[in-house]
Amino acid sequence: MPFILLLLVLFIVRRVCSGKIMIGLLSYLVFFACVVLILGIIALGLNLQWGYTGLFNAGVVGFYAIGAYTHAVLTALPRPI
Repeated sequence: MPFILLLLVLFIVRRVCSGKIMIGLLSYLVFFACVVLILGIIALGLNLQWGYTGLFNAGVVGFYAIGAYTHAVLTALPRPI
């Protein structure tokens, strides 16, 4: 419910203030929300495996590391030849 309310507020702000500053701010807020949700899912996964069961599993962190490395390689600026 709070996420839907946040999206509604962002939609209204975007409609009212459609300047370039507000679009940049909206873009940043969407980026920030995505990062928070990704890290929240990782935290929940680690809490489930390590907190409730007491088992150490580096697989979740390994998949996150592989995804971060792949993202960095794919979004890097191309080098001139």
